[in-house]
Amino acid sequence: MHGGSGPRSRVASASLGFIATILAVACGAMSVSPSPEASPTASFSSSIPPPITTFPPIPDVHVVVGDMSLAASKIELEMSFTGAAPYEPQDACSADYGALTWVVLGDLVVSITPTKHSEQATLRPGQICADVGFERELTVTLPEPYEGDVVRDLGGDVHLLRRPMGILEFDLPDVWSAAGEGDAPTPIAPQWCRRFVQPTSTHSIQICQSFGAPTTIEGAVAQSVEVAGTPATMWLTHSNGELILAWMFEDDGVAIIANSDDFDPDQLIAVAATAHR
Repeated sequence: MHGGSGPRSRVASASLGFIATILAVACGAMSVSPSPEASPTASFSSSIPPPITTFPPIPDVHVVVGDMSLAASKIELEMSFTGAAPYEPQDACSADYGALTWVVLGDLVVSITPTKHSEQATLRPGQICADVGFERELTVTLPEPYEGDVVRDLGGDVHLLRRPMGILEFDLPDVWSAAGEGDAPTPIAPQWCRRFVQPTSTHSIQICQSFGAPTTIEGAVAQSVEVAGTPATMWLTHSNGELILAWMFEDDGVAIIANSDDFDPDQLIAVAATAHR
């Protein structure tokens, strides 16, 4: 949702902690048959819900999902990603993909992986595949409706399928009106962003809320401030006037992205202090 001159996302090593936990829980309970004659299947202990699909992934290889959506029936999960060319047996650089999904701690976990084919051609000595990505799509049919909001992609980010409960409200000046909202996935936690505009400004306001973790949004020059007595950080980019204010509201990280043409730092802090559920 941010342009090239907008806020940056940082990915610390700790950001993989929850994914590592899911892998440890899921893989500790999952076993894949080593027999080449038998189709690999996943079996789970009674403490973990059974897998939703049985497509066998290649260990340690996970494709990053770009976008995903759940059909109205809550049965079909549609995913798009960048991958190899569609599979052709004679093309060593093509690939077919499968998906494994299961539920861990109430969240839907997804792993998209390339699928091996014994009849596929192999690369000749010295041959390499072109560094070209292809837009691919994959739909997984779940055995029962998924009622949750969160999907954790083992290859990348944490996604929100719909507007979650617990969104914070702010007392913005009346001239600002909602212009859109949506999932803003990060590797750390689910995040939802909203955009507001007003007729006399060429800029917008974005308010992002990260559930259960600080936001990954930051700017260039940092300054320590407070929002309603809570420690906060403000970044000002002098070249374009961008203002970013980030703080924690209870367990959730919040960031407001505005411009100094519309708000000075004190005014932005005053808006942030109106946060309520």
